Amino acid sequence: MPSVSDPKTWLPLGSAQIIDWKHLGRTPSARGATAWVMRLGGEPVMMRTWCNESTTFYEFFFLGHEAMAGSIIVSTHRADQTRLQVKVTVEIEGRLSYTETTELAEHSRTGLYGVTTRTMEGRVTPDRLETLTPAHAEIFEYAPESSLSTVCGVWLAELLKWTFEIAGQDGAMAVAAPVEAAPPAPPMRAPALPDARNDGPRSAAAPNRPVLVPDPAPGPPPPPEPSPPAIPRGVGGVLVARTSNGERWQVDGPETYMGRSKQCSIVLKSQRVSRKHASITREDDGFYINDLGAANGIWAGTDKVEREKIEDGSEYIIGDVLVSFSYA
Repeated sequence: MPSVSDPKTWLPLGSAQIIDWKHLGRTPSARGATAWVMRLGGEPVMMRTWCNESTTFYEFFFLGHEAMAGSIIVSTHRADQTRLQVKVTVEIEGRLSYTETTELAEHSRTGLYGVTTRTMEGRVTPDRLETLTPAHAEIFEYAPESSLSTVCGVWLAELLKWTFEIAGQDGAMAVAAPVEAAPPAPPMRAPALPDARNDGPRSAAAPNRPVLVPDPAPGPPPPPEPSPPAIPRGVGGVLVARTSNGERWQVDGPETYMGRSKQCSIVLKSQRVSRKHASITREDDGFYINDLGAANGIWAGTDKVEREKIEDGSEYIIGDVLVSFSYA
């Protein structure tokens, strides 16, 4: 495994929207995302980042290793004015996860913050990673958009350095085996036909001898079957959801969940999509899309959607995935 030396400065590349991420197998960047690049040892790393009021999202890509991609999520929370909590979560495409929660409290006399507790989950020991300092915490809370150009950028690079080493030990950087195409389905065997000589089955490939069959006596025509009542669009029937990369789902149940988790009926593969991001509910007058409090929300153009009736042809941006709906 290549060695990873001490991190250097992150180089900003500007808006992530102007960079083509398709060759990385990633979804396009949403508005507001910023791109960065640096080298860890000789390994080029590309990062894109965006933030909301209390959470900062980082997606990283080790360009020399297709399997080395993942996300770092840093969220801050204040229980009151004297206590601050910082939670860091690292994921590598489902192969590796690490969570650290640091509690900081203000000293009653000096007014300075100090670390009170540090909880870590995953394959790491407390002495392996540098502790988040009050300076780190304040930047993540008040100026997350500039974090990579501060001491937080060095801390994040050290975290990526550890991630690189652990993933290499686990074999996460091994090149994935190509997916073999499914073999074509075998041709359908022709049904056996009766043989006029011995009434036994014979292959349809055998010479076909015409057999005269008398026409049945004409009878009264059957009564016409009543046609099913028409279902107004948007009220009943089946709702079809599609993404731009060709994925398709049918929605006909009372409640359908959408998100990044495999537990959802509609799985959207993007780090900007929450594990359980939205739901589709079937009601008396049609289907409705509902925001479940996801960090990146649901957007219809430039309008943020909390709850809305889905019309035929509606399109929504869920995280950063465009999903269109139609009625079958």
